[in-house]
Amino acid sequence: MAQKGLCWKEDEMGELVHTGTSSPDISVIRFLAMKHLPGSYDTMDVAFFAEGSFNKLYCVSSPHLPQDYLIRVALPVDPFFNRESEVATLTYIRKYTSIPVPKVLAFCSSSESELGFEWILMEKIGGVPLSDIWDEMPVEAKESLPTEICGYLKSHQDLQFIKIGSLYFSLVRERVGTRDFGGTLQAIPTNTTLDCGINTDFVIGRAVSLWFFRDKRLSLSADRGPFPSSYQFMMAKTQM
Repeated sequence: MAQKGLCWKEDEMGELVHTGTSSPDISVIRFLAMKHLPGSYDTMDVAFFAEGSFNKLYCVSSPHLPQDYLIRVALPVDPFFNRESEVATLTYIRKYTSIPVPKVLAFCSSSESELGFEWILMEKIGGVPLSDIWDEMPVEAKESLPTEICGYLKSHQDLQFIKIGSLYFSLVRERVGTRDFGGTLQAIPTNTTLDCGINTDFVIGRAVSLWFFRDKRLSLSADRGPFPSSYQFMMAKTQM
């Protein structure tokens, strides 16, 4: 099945795989970076940085910028919802945890834009692969690293909600299928005050999941949440 910018097809093992049908224009990426980054610059370098399952990343740098930035260009696997949820989730994690995630400076959740793709402009967090420096690390640093990682995992685990779905900004609540399940559900106690619901900055809406958007499933009329329990969530998956 093909959609704008994306095609699903079977590989030699019969598994569905996705591929992009077009590539972003570097000159447009440079234009977007100059438009949204602070200041005005005559020169700005944009270079391919990395790619993942559904994204390509481009590094934006300039001697006039305080740091490097990344523009993450996304395939339209779940148009609008995927990008809106990713940005809201990054913002939520930055607000309520100490997990080092990049700050988002600008984003577009529509492929009907100058670039022709959905995109996110964010800070580039410094670092190197652990495998590159492990042998040279002091013993004390090696011993403290697992504790630090466990702390990040614990703060992430503490963010528990009363619905199963994806996070969004409240500004798009009318588009993401939020549901009120009444007073029968109780929030799971945590050490974090969760800012999520009516009259807050965030809401839980329909789930962004490969299970729901793979191949022709994106066009099917189906329940995509949010769900009040794991049972309803699993039932929705079996009905796709």
